[in-house]
Amino acid sequence: MRERLNNYNALLNFLKLLSWTTNIKFSHPVEARWPVLKAVALLEKEEQGRLVAILEDAGVFLQTDPLINTILLMSGKVSENWLTANAPLLPGRRIYQIACEIWHPGREGGGLKRVMRNHGKAMKRLIGKDAELIHIEPYFPYGLNKEDKEVKVEWNKSIKNIREFIRFTVEVGDNPVEVVVYTGKTREEDIPVFLLRDKEACYVKMLYFYGGEYTSWEDFTEFFSRAALKLICILEERAFERLGKEYKSPVIHTNDAQTALLNIFRFLDGNSNKEVLNDALFWFTTHTYGNRGIYGYEEGNRILSRWKLPEEVRWWFTRSEAGVIDISRGGIRSADGANGVSEIQVEEVKD
Repeated sequence: MRERLNNYNALLNFLKLLSWTTNIKFSHPVEARWPVLKAVALLEKEEQGRLVAILEDAGVFLQTDPLINTILLMSGKVSENWLTANAPLLPGRRIYQIACEIWHPGREGGGLKRVMRNHGKAMKRLIGKDAELIHIEPYFPYGLNKEDKEVKVEWNKSIKNIREFIRFTVEVGDNPVEVVVYTGKTREEDIPVFLLRDKEACYVKMLYFYGGEYTSWEDFTEFFSRAALKLICILEERAFERLGKEYKSPVIHTNDAQTALLNIFRFLDGNSNKEVLNDALFWFTTHTYGNRGIYGYEEGNRILSRWKLPEEVRWWFTRSEAGVIDISRGGIRSADGANGVSEIQVEEVKD
């Protein structure tokens, strides 16, 4: 690359060849580009500047090439019409990201919070005003401090202007549960956030604490998935009424096992008849090795029965080769698309 910096055409032809080579590995396109991006990072600053100047002069067609676009992004170059040029089907849509922790300001339960925040902030910068990014997460009232003592979570540290938005009811097991939804905006990037909890703080009390005086994993998962999907339907139906013919269906991005059910509930309980979900894109990301919701057949089928899942969808969860029920596998199989966080993770946990 360094040798070609002084030859405009040779450099562009070389990058086109690299782009073609990295795109061949279609199952892991992001990691396939890593060696090229590392080479760019190892160039001297003056050389990086010359490279970026050439790419900025290369025209929109070349700039939207995945590899060249990534080089420009890592150099901090984001055009005002980036979304329209690179993802022309996304403008005008609402992009929902749902996870157990995103802007939770207390002690982390894992790395999911940092991943979701950083991805969310980057997405917000890329989409600008051409689409709307919306985050949905549980509104845990309590957390643990560094001494493992229970304390109240100070949500106003990360989210401003928190206020009640709406209440509705969902069923968890055989019980009707009142959902209380709050809304606000993040202090970074002004991303709209919806925070969900149950009125009694039974299902949503403390991040990743299940059993004992806390709710079970399966009850929290059912509550959060049902509540998040119903909230999305409410928001989308309002958008449909407001926009009419200009309405575009949403992208719904669920993350990790506790949100996998959302992809499945869209086919059940009358949700399959909801017009706002008909053309929605459902995407699932598995982030971890351990947090997959893996159970033996007997226990797993007990949980699937508690969720009232019909027999015809249970195969989505079955890993017959391992003799287990895998909730994340259900999320992967029922979504329109899925991904992991790295090539090695995908290869080791894939179907």
